[in-house]
Amino acid sequence: MDSLFHLATFVLDLQNANTCDDAYIYLTKAEEAIQAYSSSTEDENAGKNVATYLRCTSGAYFNVAGSLYKGEKYGLAIRFLKRACPLAEASLEKYELATSKPAAKNSNGKREQTDGNEDKDQDVWAAHKAQLYKRWELLGVCYGKLPDRKVS
Repeated sequence: MDSLFHLATFVLDLQNANTCDDAYIYLTKAEEAIQAYSSSTEDENAGKNVATYLRCTSGAYFNVAGSLYKGEKYGLAIRFLKRACPLAEASLEKYELATSKPAAKNSNGKREQTDGNEDKDQDVWAAHKAQLYKRWELLGVCYGKLPDRKVS
């Protein structure tokens, strides 16, 4: 997955619109890999893993869109944001579903202690949730910056 994310940003050349297609293809391959993992694994953490992979893929789409936005390629950025926004929401839904299960209890009936990774995980997801509206906002801004195609 990381390789696909790096390839997507590496091939992107703001002066050559055709490279956007290549970047988009790499990111859609990452989505396909997530789908394959999701449908083929029986790992008990699969839901949480899929949510994390979707979050990262959404972030990769958003990063490419941000580069395009900074380069004033608003129409091209829209294509990436139209994938980043729903993926970000889907990842959050999957994470909330995967973590809504009751915490495991030990033989004494008490909840088991966490190793601290869950707290870090929750912080990452809280930040993701807080940034969700920014992705949608940037999509709206890009649409707003497109020239009006309507004949008066």
